[in-house]
Amino acid sequence: MEPIEIEILNILKQLKLLDTNKPVAEDIAKQLSQLFKVSKCTKGGPTDWKTAFVIPLFKKGNKASAENYNPISITSAVANILERVVYDSVMMHLKLNGILLLSQHGVQPKKSIETNLPKTYDVITDMLDQHLPVDILLLDLSKAFDKVLHSHLNKKLISSN
Repeated sequence: MEPIEIEILNILKQLKLLDTNKPVAEDIAKQLSQLFKVSKCTKGGPTDWKTAFVIPLFKKGNKASAENYNPISITSAVANILERVVYDSVMMHLKLNGILLLSQHGVQPKKSIETNLPKTYDVITDMLDQHLPVDILLLDLSKAFDKVLHSHLNKKLISSN
């Protein structure tokens, strides 16, 4: 993957998506760009960017049960802007190099489990109509991404260029 370019226009785009005064976004995009470039060169950033306030968000069921809450991390707005710039660059790389398949639903805009289910249903019913065998493996990956070994992730990213 090409190095991620931290350009003022990318930062400005993310700032304008925020619910703020747009002229203010234009004023601070240049400063944020410089700050992000320094943090990229030093392979780090302020500690505040890595700190999150975790609050419980109730899902459903008994409010007295901890399992019925999702942890929500409140992080720095500046760190979130950098994260979006990096995300946009990575997604562009995946799309331009054919790494991200159109059939993948979890990471693409306007694609989710709701869009995946009808597609899957169509494939299964077509196969059954043709009297073909159908095997289905269902996995619950809800906790699979709670922790990421960053050393393994870095090796994987480096090996995939």
